[in-house]
Amino acid sequence: VQVLADSTTMVDFELMPEPGIIAGSIDLVGGYGNVEEVRIIINGVTYHPSSTGYYEISGLNPGTYEILYLLEAYYDKLVSGIEVYSNQITTVDMTLNPEVGCLDGYVTSVDLDGEPIEGALVTADGIRNGTDNVYYAYTDSTGYYLICDVLIGNYDITAEAYNYYSDSISGVQVLVDSTTTNNFELMPEPGIIAGSIDLDGGYGNVTEVDIIINGVTYHP
Repeated sequence: VQVLADSTTMVDFELMPEPGIIAGSIDLVGGYGNVEEVRIIINGVTYHPSSTGYYEISGLNPGTYEILYLLEAYYDKLVSGIEVYSNQITTVDMTLNPEVGCLDGYVTSVDLDGEPIEGALVTADGIRNGTDNVYYAYTDSTGYYLICDVLIGNYDITAEAYNYYSDSISGVQVLVDSTTTNNFELMPEPGIIAGSIDLDGGYGNVTEVDIIINGVTYHP
């Protein structure tokens, strides 16, 4: 910079503010996700937390930021209006919840003109990451059942009721924020008619008595 006699030399400066930091912890509430696989996206750049869920992103110019948190089978989270200041840590903790759906339908009797079966047990059984997940509900007076907060994936669904044969449907897919409907018609277990026949007088042979039910003949 040259200084001249009887003159004022002007020198302007533009100073770069020192960067700040965004840090925090990510907690997976439910599900079977790996927290290290969470994608933390800031300004198009992706970061990942440690195995404990902690993350720290440094070298950020002061200003307002938006963070997107992504993990497969979990709901996305977007946080806006995050202020970063020079030489300061802005803490942003995050909780991610697993994606879920619902199952519903009706359980009725096959031979009673579709009469609803109240109190039938409906069970949804599926395996996620090697862990068996079981959900269940009982039908109401209309035969209706509803199972919610089911982790997305494929399930085997079984309906069973007292004095009825159980029925199952395999490979039912539960989709995020959707209700998958499956109806069941259960076959009643058989009953028995029994009794004794007495020949009051005469010389008949009781074993020759014809007992006819619905066109079918039986003998005592």
